[in-house]
Amino acid sequence: MNDLQKKILDIFKAVAKICKDHDITYYAIGGTAIGAVRHQGFIPWDDDLDIAIPIEHYDRFIEIARRELPEGLTVMTPVDIEHYASFFIKVVDTRTTLIENYAKAFPDAYYGVFVDIMPLAGVPAPGKERKRYLRMWKQTAMLNYARRFPVNRMKTRARVAACRLMKPFHGKIPYHYFTDKMFAEYRKRPVCESEYTGYVWGVRLDKLTFDVDIFGEGKELPFEDTVMNCPSRVEDYLTQQFGDFMQLPPEEQRVSVHPGFVDLETPFAEYKEGRKSFR
Repeated sequence: MNDLQKKILDIFKAVAKICKDHDITYYAIGGTAIGAVRHQGFIPWDDDLDIAIPIEHYDRFIEIARRELPEGLTVMTPVDIEHYASFFIKVVDTRTTLIENYAKAFPDAYYGVFVDIMPLAGVPAPGKERKRYLRMWKQTAMLNYARRFPVNRMKTRARVAACRLMKPFHGKIPYHYFTDKMFAEYRKRPVCESEYTGYVWGVRLDKLTFDVDIFGEGKELPFEDTVMNCPSRVEDYLTQQFGDFMQLPPEEQRVSVHPGFVDLETPFAEYKEGRKSFR
């Protein structure tokens, strides 16, 4: 492990303790699950750790984490940060700084080393209802981004149009309006009552929808000096998302997921408030 990964692992251990103490289910997902299976720890070049919590436990996790996380760790949600387009939360080490490249122009989006915690929710069965759900999700995500960021950050004509459409309403619609709307939709579909679940926070939801029993109760695998709860059928899960996940990618693809500025010794508040500069 490198120094950044050690910091991330410490955050994860605090998160996992809360989940264990309060009977909250979580699953390692994405590259974190690959790391658990293929490397028994971090992918060597990885710089993040992703877990997912079923929506029926998600709000309770946030509430408990705000009370019980050890000093130096905090929860950040899409309600806390305007220039934050994601539909998930982070648990952040406030004693460190991590400024992603996209956020360098937005001091409110400076934060520390983090663990991403995504919501798992039910997804409709294949057919017209799922198509309507996907269309609603994409529209809400586009409006969310358009409400939070200026037009010069829009990379497609559709986003430019959405941003211009939203501009007259900035003073009337809170920046987290569309995030709140999406979470209200998530809460209607608990994983425990659903046949399908998936990456309801991401633009690839149409591809990354899974049978609920792939996740199941989960199974623990070794991860560095601890254990990580992974989907019960983790090999099936990873094959569906990545194909041959045991095959290492070409060397040119072994790069950071979150490129940006990292300072493991300085609280991000010093950069956010301008007392220290990363430039």
